[in-house]
Formats: sequence, C-alpha cells, structure tokens
Amino acid sequence: MLFSVAKNLDIYQVLAKHSYAAKEEFVPVLKKTIRSQVNNSALTEFMWNDGSMRNVHVDMSELFEYQKHLGSVVKMYEDRVSWLSQGSKRIFGTVTEKK
Repeated sequence: MLFSVAKNLDIYQVLAKHSYAAKEEFVPVLKKTIRSQVNNSALTEFMWNDGSMRNVHVDMSELFEYQKHLGSVVKMYEDRVSWLSQGSKRIFGTVTEKK
C-alpha cells in the first residue's frame, strides 16, 4: 500500500479533488434539517476510506491516466517477478555480497 501512495496510485488521492461530502444543515426559516441532494447523472456515490459516503465526479481523462500509470506499475512488478524466477535466483534468491 505504501508503494501505491508514493507513486500517487491510491484511488482516494485521484478522486479527492473531485469528491464532495453531503451537507446537512438546520434551516431556521423552515425549522427543519435539510440534506443536500445529488444529481445522479453528474455525481456518483462512493464509499470513502473512512467509511463515509462521498459524492464523486469522475473525470474520464484523469481516470484513463490513472489506469495507464497503474498498468505500467503492474508490468514493472511482473517483470521483477519474472526476473527473480530465472536461473539460480529461483533457488537461492539474489545474493548481494562482495564474495
């Protein structure tokens, strides 16, 4: 998880700038509590990492860039695992000693 945060691959980092929490406020004139509503075609409800529901607008170009970046990191991991499973590295691991 730390690697994904360092590489800006945490989904919450990507969505944070386009997320809005629902507001609930008491209106004295109406003498009731009013909760904000969302146009479902504009925003999507999304469960946030703290357990709260947030309204999120997904920017497709940013989502596409996120997917590309995530794909390149997955490819890097696959290449590393492939390299580690070749030859003597499979049995002994990578030895990094002077002798």
